[in-house]
Amino acid sequence: MAFSIESLVSYFPRDNVLAPTPGDQKVTPANLTDAMGRELSVWESRSCFNCHATGVVSGEKMAVERLTPGMECERCHEGRTEAHG
Repeated sequence: MAFSIESLVSYFPRDNVLAPTPGDQKVTPANLTDAMGRELSVWESRSCFNCHATGVVSGEKMAVERLTPGMECERCHEGRTEAHG
């Protein structure tokens, strides 16, 4: 069964830096496995990707092959948006 891991470190493109993932600033891993991050449940993964990516959640299923990182117009507005670019 596939699963997702939330990394303790995130990339922030605006500042071009790696930094602690928001909410994890005070986490001190006890071992190397803990340092890799935390395993997410299916509903947590779906919820995270639904906000932090475009096109990945289709109804109740995650369609990772359709993922576009970040939030684009389609995240909130259905249909093609090339004409608005």
